[in-house]
Amino acid sequence: MTVETFNYTGGAQTFTWPAGVSSATVFMSGAASEPYSGGYGGSASGTLSKGSETTIAVYCGGMGSDYRNSNQTGFNGGGFAYFFNGDDVEIWSYAGGATDIRKGGSGLANRVAVAGGGGSRGFFRAFSSPYGEVYGTGGDGGGSTAGSGGRGQKFGTFLLLGGMPGTGGTQSAGGSGGSGSYGQDGGSGSLGQGATAYAGYDYGSGSYYGGPGGGGYYGGGGGEAGSGSAQVAGGGGGGGSGYVGGLTGSTANDTGGYPSSGVVTFTYTAVNSYVYTASGGADAGGAATTYYSTTKSYTGSGGGDAGGAATTQFATTYTYTASGGADAGGSATTSYTAVFTYTGSGGGTAAGAATTSFQQSFVYVGSGGGAAAGAATTQYLQGYIYVATGGGEAVGSATTAYDVVPGLNTTLALITLSSIHATVVTEVSD
Repeated sequence: MTVETFNYTGGAQTFTWPAGVSSATVFMSGAASEPYSGGYGGSASGTLSKGSETTIAVYCGGMGSDYRNSNQTGFNGGGFAYFFNGDDVEIWSYAGGATDIRKGGSGLANRVAVAGGGGSRGFFRAFSSPYGEVYGTGGDGGGSTAGSGGRGQKFGTFLLLGGMPGTGGTQSAGGSGGSGSYGQDGGSGSLGQGATAYAGYDYGSGSYYGGPGGGGYYGGGGGEAGSGSAQVAGGGGGGGSGYVGGLTGSTANDTGGYPSSGVVTFTYTAVNSYVYTASGGADAGGAATTYYSTTKSYTGSGGGDAGGAATTQFATTYTYTASGGADAGGSATTSYTAVFTYTGSGGGTAAGAATTSFQQSFVYVGSGGGAAAGAATTQYLQGYIYVATGGGEAVGSATTAYDVVPGLNTTLALITLSSIHATVVTEVSD
C-alpha cells in the first residue's frame, strides 16, 4: 500500500491520481482552535473514487489562535473576533479552519469530504488585582452536527454566568450566534465559514471577547461578547460541521479529537504501467486489458502493426517477420516455445502462419528468381531445398519428402538443418 500525506501549508495543494489507480481511502482531520480551552478539530474518512478528473484539490485547515499567537489565522473558514479601535480593526482571536478535498473544481460546491474545525473560546482578562482570566470553552468541530461552545465564566467565581455560546454547524445550516444581555450577539455561521464575534475592553476592569465559530461544511456560530464592567467572559464559539457525502464504503464523520492543524492522507494500491511497441513508431495494436507482472512488447517489422493483443500473458516475446517490410500475417494466438520466422524471397509476403509449431524452418527456393512451388503443409524433421536448373521452377513439391528431385542433369542438395549447422550431400545422375 502507498500512503500520501498532506499537512497544513496555508494554501491549496494537489493530489494527482497515479496511473491505473481508480480509488483511494481518505482520512482527514480538521484544525483545532487555540490550545487554551478552544475546540478540537473533527475527522472524516471513507473511500474516494476517481472520476474523469486527474487531480484532487486539498485544503488542510490552519489552527486558530488568541492574542498570544496571532500568526495562526484559522486558514480555510475559521472565524475571528475583532474590536474597533478608532479607525483600526484589531483581531483578538481566530477559530480553527476546516480540512476538505475538492473534486472537479476549487469552489465550496466541489467539496466531497470535510473535517470540521474547532470553535474558539470566549474570554475575559482582569486589568487589576486580583489579576486573572476566565473563559467560555469552544465547541469541537466535525460530525453531522458539530459541538456548541460553552457559556462564559464570571471572574472570581468561575460560575457559568457570562456570555451565551454559539452552536455548532449542521448539514444544512451554519450555527447560531449566542445572544444574551452582556454584550454584542455573536454572528451566524455559513457555508464553509465560521462566524465572527466581538471584542472590547473597559479601561478600569478588563478586556473580553466572544469566541468565533470554527470552519466546516457549515461553520459554527459565534459566542456573545462578554463584559468588562460585569467581569464576565464571552461565550465560546461553535464548531464547524463535517461532511462525507462524496465518499463511499465505510465512512466516518466524527466530532473532536484533533488538537493541531489539519492533515489529509490518501492510501491506495499502486499499479505498474505497461507499454506495447511496434517498430517504426506504429502502434502495437495491443490493448491493456490485463495487468501483467512484467512489460510485454509486441513488434511488427518495417513499422507495421504487430497484431498481438494483450489478452494473454505469454512466457516470451514472439516476432513474426516478412522480408521487405510486409506484414508477417502471424497472430499471437498460441504460446510457442521458440521464435519462428517465416520468410518470402524477393520481398514477398511470408506464406506461413504461426498456427503450427514446426521443429525447424523450411525454405523453398526456385533458381533464377522463380517462385518455390512447395508449400509448408507437412511437418518435416529436416529442411529440404528443391533446385531447378536454368531458371525454371522447381519440379519438386514440398508435399512429399523426396530422396532426389526427378529430371535430367538435376542436382539435389539435401541439407540437414540443426540450429545453424549444415551438412551437405551431393549426388549427380549419369
